[in-house]
Amino acid sequence: DMIDLTLCASFGFSTMAAAALGNTLSDGVGVFSGGVVEDMAAKAGFEAPPLSRAQQALASTKRWERLGQLLGITVGCLIGMFPLLLINWKDQEAQKRQKTLEQMYDHVVVAVEDMLDAEAAIIAFVDEGKQELYSRSAAHHGSHEFEIRMGLAEGILGRVASTGHFLNIADVRSPESIEHYSPQIHDNLCGTGVRVRSVLCMPVFGRNSETGHCDRVVGVVGV
Repeated sequence: DMIDLTLCASFGFSTMAAAALGNTLSDGVGVFSGGVVEDMAAKAGFEAPPLSRAQQALASTKRWERLGQLLGITVGCLIGMFPLLLINWKDQEAQKRQKTLEQMYDHVVVAVEDMLDAEAAIIAFVDEGKQELYSRSAAHHGSHEFEIRMGLAEGILGRVASTGHFLNIADVRSPESIEHYSPQIHDNLCGTGVRVRSVLCMPVFGRNSETGHCDRVVGVVGV
């Protein structure tokens, strides 16, 4: 479970790959802990029978030895697989998908910021239940994250989300764009120290279940 959510989620490995890695790890531990188990068995009174070299070389002795090893490995693997019955696979896959999406959003935000030589970039999605926009990923100079949450009718991001039309504003303080200016947002963007002047904001469209087309605004990208 831990391997699946950390190592495999980071490198994009499947759940089966996580199971294989976990099995390899447990087998390695089993090899090194074999002596410990034998010592514990000896202390409990289970000692190996005193066989002579001739008896140890017999085919029947080797056959029973191999069968005992096979039985021990089989029982150990079955016990090791028991936790798989307790795993909620749907939650497991949902968590992996969520982590993958977060990494993708972070990468997109930094890439857009670098490509447009912007001071800050943000991806925000629509919360239809609360009629709000909330930031999914935001970055200032590629590293400093910040959070935004606002109503769909508020600010430039809210206007784009509610209308579905992009806005390209050269100066939010100019007379023709003063309606979009908000001192709380643009004078110091979420405490990052950025004094916003120009803004480019684009809508992100998703599939509309009612029309069957990708004409529903699900979020916005702003720089």
